[in-house]
Amino acid sequence: MNAPLSEYLRSSVPAAHSLVFDMFCACALDVAAELRVPAYSFQCRAASHLAVILHLPQMQARINASFGEIGNKPLSLPGVPSFKPSDLPREALDRDDEMYKWVLRAFERLPESRGILVNTFEWLETKALRALRNGACFVGRPTPPVCCVGPLVSRGGERY
Repeated sequence: MNAPLSEYLRSSVPAAHSLVFDMFCACALDVAAELRVPAYSFQCRAASHLAVILHLPQMQARINASFGEIGNKPLSLPGVPSFKPSDLPREALDRDDEMYKWVLRAFERLPESRGILVNTFEWLETKALRALRNGACFVGRPTPPVCCVGPLVSRGGERY
């Protein structure tokens, strides 16, 4: 969908000054680069979720096995309390699962963004935000600024 997005943004009035994308549209980073506009990732889940998903590839390499194969020995990742592998989404238990690999590829592009907007607030997830900001989750890569924009919550089914 990059071609239609690029065409739309080129024709929009007023011109786009930045692009905000979610995890399903990380390829929009290519459009932002083409148009020379800054791109920001919006993470609708908690900062703790982001800290976990970003660190899973390093943990996966360290254990050299699928998370579903290592039993319930607690995992310790930066910024979050220890948890059992069985607490991960089902797809993450098998390192060969195509959905799991797709999600990891999408998240590994986040350092290309100008910043990450996270649905949380500072005092709620201090440890996870600190881990994200100090590079503990983006091992060997620069960390974009992480900004809290939440909490964004639903009104429980009310129409707006």
